[in-house]
Amino acid sequence: MLQNTRENTCTNITLPDLDIVTARKLIKFMYTDIVEDLTPDNAIHLYLVADMYKLLDLKNHCSEFLKNNFTLHNVCDVLIFSDKHGDDDLKISAQDYILSKGKEIIRLDVWQIFRESHQNLALEVMESMYLEDSD
Repeated sequence: MLQNTRENTCTNITLPDLDIVTARKLIKFMYTDIVEDLTPDNAIHLYLVADMYKLLDLKNHCSEFLKNNFTLHNVCDVLIFSDKHGDDDLKISAQDYILSKGKEIIRLDVWQIFRESHQNLALEVMESMYLEDSD
């Protein structure tokens, strides 16, 4: 079927918008089911690629990594990311982390920037804090 096509003779695969670190991790996972040396930043990149190529196991692995590696300085970014990409489980985990570290996070510049740039999401966090306290 592909005998006389470019795809049949081409030895290169083009993956647009994919940096070399993410590409290597993607290919290694596809052959071994192993992901090594993740950081929150490259976990987000890999999550996006896994979502694009419908690699659910890899996407879940990246999501779990992010859940286990929240910091005071990255949790707002992960919350924004999870909201944008419809990952409710990751979003709830990020909100829970913020609630557990509320007094520390609210004093940081990252929270002030987050609150100003994502008012509705910040309101969701504050509402969940209030609802948790009223239970």
